[in-house]
Amino acid sequence: MEDPATMKMKALEERSGVSRESIRFYIREGILPEPDRPKPNIAYYSDLHVKRLLAIRYMRQEREMSLARIKSILVNAEFDSVARPTTLKGLKQLLPVLVDGTAPAEDKSIADIAIESGISETEINDIADCGIIEIREQDGDQYVGFRDVIILKQWGLMKATGFTQDKGYDLDLLRLYQQTMMDLAKFEIAQFFAGFGSDAISDEVVGKAAKGIDCVNTIIHQIHTKLLLKGIKRD
Repeated sequence: MEDPATMKMKALEERSGVSRESIRFYIREGILPEPDRPKPNIAYYSDLHVKRLLAIRYMRQEREMSLARIKSILVNAEFDSVARPTTLKGLKQLLPVLVDGTAPAEDKSIADIAIESGISETEINDIADCGIIEIREQDGDQYVGFRDVIILKQWGLMKATGFTQDKGYDLDLLRLYQQTMMDLAKFEIAQFFAGFGSDAISDEVVGKAAKGIDCVNTIIHQIHTKLLLKGIKRD
């Protein structure tokens, strides 16, 4: 069921924190959908307008993304259907947009990603067997999701740079990364739901979760880099 469009401009401004001038600009540019207009001088907005505006604010202010990039994400036909964090699926799909500006993209076939990453289809299947990526069957072909595409491309780039199996950069190393991140993710998920409880999928908490994940990712990245530099200096 679609969200009813019953909100007037003033309420939309208050809930989104975006001025009416900006809202009208986003509508003219096709970044925000047109409101329902029962009469020429009356406009009603829905919760999806709020969610889109919150995503726009985050991507503009926190990620410093261009309007063209934001539009390419928000005009995605799937956005309105996944921007309903009333289900865990909706939350999972909306968070990538809020966290790192990465819109959920279409799956890619194993054959295509093998060409793009430089990794053989056999190795891709071996990586999947380790549980590091997930391969889905569709119409007789094998596909991976957009985040797994990123993982495979980065692994292929590492190999092309010289981080090869004979130097210890093999599936065992990927398994170590996977297990370490899995243990951390399990702890973080338990902590999140213990802290926010039944509010964990509310509109307000979705934004907090996105910001929290972004902060944690930055902290982990900096701790990792700092420890590597310390280790190199010691040696």
